[in-house]
Amino acid sequence: MRGGAEQAGALLSHGRALSLLLGVLLAVLLLAVAALPARAADLSGRYEGIGAGAGMSLVLDESGERIEGTFRPRDGLEYRLTGERSPEGAEGSLVIGGKASAAFFHLEKRPLGVQFLFIPSNAKGLPDIASAREYSFLNEDARKPSSPDYRPAPQAPVDIVHFVDHYTEWSPRDVARQYAALAEDMRALILLYDYASVDVIWRICGSGPPNDVFPEAALDELLDRQTADCGEILRLVKKVRQEKHFGEFLRRAKFEMQLVRSTVQCARGRMPQARCADVSAIGGPLILRWQDATVLLGGAARGEAAVAAPPEDLPPDLSVAAEEAGGEAALPLSRPSLPDYSGSALPADGPDNAGPASDRGVETPGAAERTTLSAPLPLVRPRR
Repeated sequence: MRGGAEQAGALLSHGRALSLLLGVLLAVLLLAVAALPARAADLSGRYEGIGAGAGMSLVLDESGERIEGTFRPRDGLEYRLTGERSPEGAEGSLVIGGKASAAFFHLEKRPLGVQFLFIPSNAKGLPDIASAREYSFLNEDARKPSSPDYRPAPQAPVDIVHFVDHYTEWSPRDVARQYAALAEDMRALILLYDYASVDVIWRICGSGPPNDVFPEAALDELLDRQTADCGEILRLVKKVRQEKHFGEFLRRAKFEMQLVRSTVQCARGRMPQARCADVSAIGGPLILRWQDATVLLGGAARGEAAVAAPPEDLPPDLSVAAEEAGGEAALPLSRPSLPDYSGSALPADGPDNAGPASDRGVETPGAAERTTLSAPLPLVRPRR
């Protein structure tokens, strides 16, 4: 009897020890699994540079353990990216112009994009860690939920009037695509006006050109008269926003865009000649006093305006809305004697896809003097 009890006790003790041992082994296994490096989520996609990387773009295509793609820095160069997945993200080499290992990269996945480390190579073709530079990239898809104000642009090319009325509602990529599809003379007309052209430029730069919707040739034309590249222009825009002066810049850009719109409508015979003369009187001095983005945005960052005093007369469709001008009535018109648009190079016909301009309440940029033009608008595009 006693022997049976001792045997039962031994078996019970053995069972408890076995259970304890299994528990310990399970805990060790769980800890080991938790300690294993977690693989980052799929990296495939398009990325736009932000902060110091503004104006850059990154395209990644993941296939198994391999990662391929392209890296486009601000200077317009294109590196071919190839590498291997790592627990944190990926790493490998960057090739340009057939030169092997022109640079190296290491990237890590972030909730809304990737952190990209660009490592140039030294004279021996080895990574020069001391000269490495780090950039942040945001996944294109991550911008959509945070930018609910963007409205989709039509897929087909639009008329210049429709572009002027709606480009501020579109994403940078849509602005780039529709601007590139405009007729050459329509693009040249926009570029005659400094605030209007810079407003289009910084939006297009936000799409990371050159890319599939805005090639290198289009970017060269867009920046032809500028003294800064996309990266510098986006940096200046960011500074103007930080100083809370961006609203004034946009108001002036909208006013000049309305001059573009009215010029087109005059050329198509859809505005009275007297009103077209007013458009010429206001637009002429602005065209002649064109300044580049660094001047306009630099002044805006300081709270200054490149053109000081507002004009004393405006055509009716360019007047400040009473409710946005402190209840003041529209300013009186004068009728200066100026040439009409009969000799304009703009097309005499064409679709007018849009109704009245969607942007009202525009504060006018200045034209302190009235200049009698010796030729009809649009003028020949000035060159540097």
